[in-house]
Amino acid sequence: MNPPIVSIQGLRLSGLSVAVPTRIVHNKDLLWMNEGERKALMTHLGIETRRVATKGRLTELATQAARGLQQNLGYNNEKIDLLLLVTQTGDDRIPGTVYALHDALGLHSGCVCIEANWACAGYVYALWSAGAWLNQMKGQHALMIVGDCSTRCLNHQDASTVPIFSDAVSATWLSRDNTATTPWRFQLGSHSAHRHSIYQSAQSQNGLHMDGLKVLAFVLGVVRQSLEAFLADTNEPIDYYLFHQASALINDSLRRRLKIAQARCPSSLRQWGNTSSASIPLTMITCLGDALKKQPQRLLLSGFGAGLAWGNAHIETHRPNILPIIECNA
Repeated sequence: MNPPIVSIQGLRLSGLSVAVPTRIVHNKDLLWMNEGERKALMTHLGIETRRVATKGRLTELATQAARGLQQNLGYNNEKIDLLLLVTQTGDDRIPGTVYALHDALGLHSGCVCIEANWACAGYVYALWSAGAWLNQMKGQHALMIVGDCSTRCLNHQDASTVPIFSDAVSATWLSRDNTATTPWRFQLGSHSAHRHSIYQSAQSQNGLHMDGLKVLAFVLGVVRQSLEAFLADTNEPIDYYLFHQASALINDSLRRRLKIAQARCPSSLRQWGNTSSASIPLTMITCLGDALKKQPQRLLLSGFGAGLAWGNAHIETHRPNILPIIECNA
């Protein structure tokens, strides 16, 4: 059963930034695997380098991404009605990390704080959630912080996770704009019976567990069918397709099944790896930054991962402010 498709009117993506750690790790240097295994993994994953946070603090990356965006847009903190943090790797359990961000950014007391764990589908869920909140509450601006320090969750000699995951946090300024006439469309779903395909318990000392074959089956089955129904219901043309950057094997298989030309489905995997919920905005910046700044673009976004959850969105951008990747000592 495919989930319903919902629309939200009057949204504008005003700005976008991503912060990454300065530390670069090369998969060819994972010497606890033999050379043949390393080469095979890099071929199947399409990942050569990753970013790894040395301190492992999400708040530092999030603050840098948000401050860079605010300075670029020239907006003061009084304009933010909603601060939405989407992460699996918050620094504090009680209270939520969103409150540390609220304090670090100097936001006003009337700014609503929400924190959610939506994993790799998180960017699409965040756009839907923040957009619906702005429309319902008549707010004007939302600051979305979406991303993870995934590498701190790993067993550091696990070949099924270590060569894949990378750290990054995005900041998105979302505004309510009555002149934005094209509605944004969303389709969200969950396949929770198979949630243990990507799993780590709160008590686990063994790191994140991931069954790559089950994740591949989920994407090529459930996600593909959902996307086919979503695309069949989409009357507007699409300029680019932005998938969560899971792995080259998963993304290329999905792209081919959907008969999408490679040039219209950009990938940031080789240089940045799988950055969890930050992968879609990171790909927007690194692969489409110039195109987004030059003219309006109609984008199909699809995020999928732990849960097992997925979300599809059809949005239109209107020359948002796009910052270069921010590197920081995190």
